[in-house]
Amino acid sequence: MSDVAKPVGSTNPPASPGGGAGLRRNILSMPEVLTQSVANAAPSAAVSVLPAIAFIYAGNGAWLTFVIATVSMVLIGYSVSIFARRFASAGSFYVYNTKALGSAGGFASGWALVLGYVFTAMATTCGVAIYLGAFLTQIGLPGGTTGAILLMIAIDVAVASWFAYRSIGLSARMSLVLEAVSMSIILVLFAIVFVRKGISTDVLSLKGMPSAGIGPGIVIAIFAFVGFESAASLGLEAKNPYRTVPMSVIVSAVLVGTFYIIGTLAQSTGFEGAKVGFDSAPAPLFDLAGLMGVSWFGYVMNLGITASNFACTLACINAGSRMVYQMGQDGMILGAAGRSHATNQTPHIGIYLVIPLMVLGPFVIILSGHGPLDVINWMGTTATFGFMLAYLLVAIAAPLYLYRRGEPYIAPLVVGIIGSLIMLYVYYASVWPIQPMPGPLWPIIFVAWMIIGFAWYFVVRSRSPHVMAQVGAIHETNEAMVGARR
Repeated sequence: MSDVAKPVGSTNPPASPGGGAGLRRNILSMPEVLTQSVANAAPSAAVSVLPAIAFIYAGNGAWLTFVIATVSMVLIGYSVSIFARRFASAGSFYVYNTKALGSAGGFASGWALVLGYVFTAMATTCGVAIYLGAFLTQIGLPGGTTGAILLMIAIDVAVASWFAYRSIGLSARMSLVLEAVSMSIILVLFAIVFVRKGISTDVLSLKGMPSAGIGPGIVIAIFAFVGFESAASLGLEAKNPYRTVPMSVIVSAVLVGTFYIIGTLAQSTGFEGAKVGFDSAPAPLFDLAGLMGVSWFGYVMNLGITASNFACTLACINAGSRMVYQMGQDGMILGAAGRSHATNQTPHIGIYLVIPLMVLGPFVIILSGHGPLDVINWMGTTATFGFMLAYLLVAIAAPLYLYRRGEPYIAPLVVGIIGSLIMLYVYYASVWPIQPMPGPLWPIIFVAWMIIGFAWYFVVRSRSPHVMAQVGAIHETNEAMVGARR
């Protein structure tokens, strides 16, 4: 067993090495764990923007790019499931990838995901400000001033942080309600489109689809899934984690992907024949509501998309703080980060460490004269680099882990190769051709983040070599799958 592990069925989990009572075990149901992954992808927010961008490249093939992206993410989810069926932890890929790629590979995955969660939260706080601000403006209140935007960002992070601090069960139930409501609201609009117009045969037959646009369209579609893996950060708190976590990761990819495919078909059909095309609509969902004669639905959608962004902020805080918590327990970062709250059994120090950037980043950018939409575009792009690195590494690590253990690995190897190639293509398409400024800054920020992280990694390795053996070693183990073959 690992340094801190327990056999399947144990009801007496080990104490937290970092101090405190540890995280609360056996509390989250399958729907609650699934919601963590769904909320982190923020599907209601993503479907309001990304299908239109994919349509710019792929035309009537936009829905196909989401089909391909969904299959791609299911393949990555399969690689994740190989580890999730064996190990339960708060560190997800940080723990998983250490098993095959060593401490450096595990640390790279964890550090990249911290960036992914923190920068995604920067984007979603601004999403809350944009859509809640639009609703306030609709009802005659000041929602678009700089002061109002900054206040809404601060309130978003403060309220989400309180839920994360108070209870993972409360957080999960809140996210479940918000995401269910927001997705249902938007599905009503899509249903109106299908009832009134059906599904366009031109769209289904890919009429006029530019074949050269499929690749870039797939890249855009994949961006809509980032964060879908975050159920893996709840391994210690889930009921029956070796079943719940891997199922949640894969089901979330299928569920979110299906939502995107339906949304892309509905929007492609709804805009057919309109004066303003799908690829040039300034606010696709709201323009679509107008085309369907239900402009008033915009009020409801503003609240629904606000809820989705808030749920994503909360999911990012939960996942990011648990990654920091795991690293603190291992001794890779500030030891206090590995402490949990004595009563709430939440990673409160980890929460305190991740939330400042979530607020300061948007504040600095907006106060320098840019808008919240700039923050969403810039921080969301930067976050994607972190997620893609973690996905690439887990696709490599899963078959390698099985091979070293003498377990069947051919199918995972094929899946891993496909997944790795897709992630490498996404990286390539994200940096080439070189975009006008400030586009080149985002991969540079990602690289700088990784350099800073590895500078610290080598400091720790030099000063405390024993810590390297602890990286990714604190977890619970499914002895039925792992113990007998050790």
